[in-house]
Amino acid sequence: MSIVKALVILVALFFLIACVAFFTSAETAFLSLTRLKVRRMLDEKRKNAKTVARLKDRMDTLLTTVLIGTNFLNSLTSSLATLLAVEIMGDGGVGLSTLIIAFFSINFSIQFSCCCRNWWSRRFQSNCQSWSSFCRR
Repeated sequence: MSIVKALVILVALFFLIACVAFFTSAETAFLSLTRLKVRRMLDEKRKNAKTVARLKDRMDTLLTTVLIGTNFLNSLTSSLATLLAVEIMGDGGVGLSTLIIAFFSINFSIQFSCCCRNWWSRRFQSNCQSWSSFCRR
């Protein structure tokens, strides 16, 4: 395998893991958003409050879309990682690639979710001490 091909796959892997983190943080943000907060956003006429309210009203559709997106991206990420690992290490790379991708996907998703949640909480000045304390561990 050429170095250029390996680098392209690595860049694609990092991009896909970032996309998984985005879907995970979207799921976390909408599940933690209460109806009272949505109503307050609407009353204050915040930008995109109507869109947030519509998405929150159809939570089952939103959650289904987010989970399908997450599963699709996780499958694609695992496939690319396995391709790269098999090319570099042979058949022994299959199990190792699965462990590495699972580790990075989970850790990056949690960190990204915490960062996004903390940013949103500061921006909207909401009280989310329990979530923030979890993210500081």
